[in-house]
Amino acid sequence: MITLGFKADDKTLDGILLEDVFKVLEDSGADIVGINCFRDPKLMLPLAKRLKNAVSCFVATQPVAYRCSVDKPYFQIQEFDGHIAFPLELDPFSLTRFEMARYAVEAKKMGINYIGACCGTAPHHLRAMAEALGRVVPNSKYSPALDLHTIIGDEGHIKEKSARILCEQRYGKPNVAKVEDAADPRRQG
Repeated sequence: MITLGFKADDKTLDGILLEDVFKVLEDSGADIVGINCFRDPKLMLPLAKRLKNAVSCFVATQPVAYRCSVDKPYFQIQEFDGHIAFPLELDPFSLTRFEMARYAVEAKKMGINYIGACCGTAPHHLRAMAEALGRVVPNSKYSPALDLHTIIGDEGHIKEKSARILCEQRYGKPNVAKVEDAADPRRQG
């Protein structure tokens, strides 16, 4: 497997377009080629689609679990509090488990064969990705069981009695009608 990273461009450092460089790698015997690091899933998958269309071998994607933007397409240049966040202040850019799970499903639909992740990825991301792809992995035993949650769980587990707090937790800011619904166990669900 040979993966390359693309920061702000779709070319290698020596100016070769990504489709061309991966075709050379495939023709030289690579069984798997792919894109790794730097970009988040939203900015990596369009490049991966181009790659998938250019080669016939297996394709890999391993995006970072940090949010990037078109203006700042790779995670090492994100700014926080007026300065570059890399390497110690990337927390505000962390993707959720749900965003990484959506990436895994999108990658599979595109025909990506090796669906991975890179910097910023944590166990909960990988578990959510695997589960989104229909797998049960050893760490699935740690998946959230929201029915046991003391505020949003089922009737047997709700410990919070304040209608206002229940409403805020479920719907955001209090709404009189919703506060009444939140306080009525028959209307929860």
